[in-house]
Amino acid sequence: SSSSDGINVIPYVRVDKKALFVDFDHFTSNMDYIYYNLNYKDTNTKVAGGVEGSFITNPLPIFGNFDGFDYVRRQFLFGTCSNDVCTYNSPVGVTLTVNTHFADGKIAQVTKVLSFPDDQF
Repeated sequence: SSSSDGINVIPYVRVDKKALFVDFDHFTSNMDYIYYNLNYKDTNTKVAGGVEGSFITNPLPIFGNFDGFDYVRRQFLFGTCSNDVCTYNSPVGVTLTVNTHFADGKIAQVTKVLSFPDDQF
């Protein structure tokens, strides 16, 4: 499902295939915060993995600007890290859900299913 009035979500696989970058852009003044949820299963262990979180849009934690639009970038590792030692997964069934929460209480949801690792964005 997709909503045209929510945040623009641009996911792309990191070149080493160990993480997913997600850029968020086209912010508007009536947005309150962005919630994201990434889910996948490890190809080998069949164990579920993922990450969820959120960020407020005012003040916006700007990463950069492209074509006149400020954007926020998040990096999601396919794996876990402890004391700078990382164990990576081979993800399958990667689903990214992003909810744009507006000041008036409305929510716009975007869900993207990635055919990992075939999809390169």
